Amino acid sequence: MRTNTVKININNSYALWALVALIVTSIGMYIYFVNVAILQTAERQDLDESITDIKSSISQLELQLIDGTKEINKEYALALGFREVEDKVYLERDPSTRLSLLNETSSQ
Repeated sequence: MRTNTVKININNSYALWALVALIVTSIGMYIYFVNVAILQTAERQDLDESITDIKSSISQLELQLIDGTKEINKEYALALGFREVEDKVYLERDPSTRLSLLNETSSQ
């Protein structure tokens, strides 16, 4: 009985260079992702400050609106040229009438 054997010669330098390339790539990716995380955190802090500033200006505008509505009264409206209506007309909806869509294609 005869056996055939095949010699596999692995060059250690190829394996070494592949391992070095893998380590260098891993270190590069680590540095990149840490840098991205730091930059995203800084950007998030800037956005939080912007949100705080915008909320503050919205609150100031709301206060101005409230103060402005206190100034509106009957005398102010008359000074602007508005007038009182003598014949007041009130409209109310008749619950028996409804709007509906007329679909002419389904009726044919």
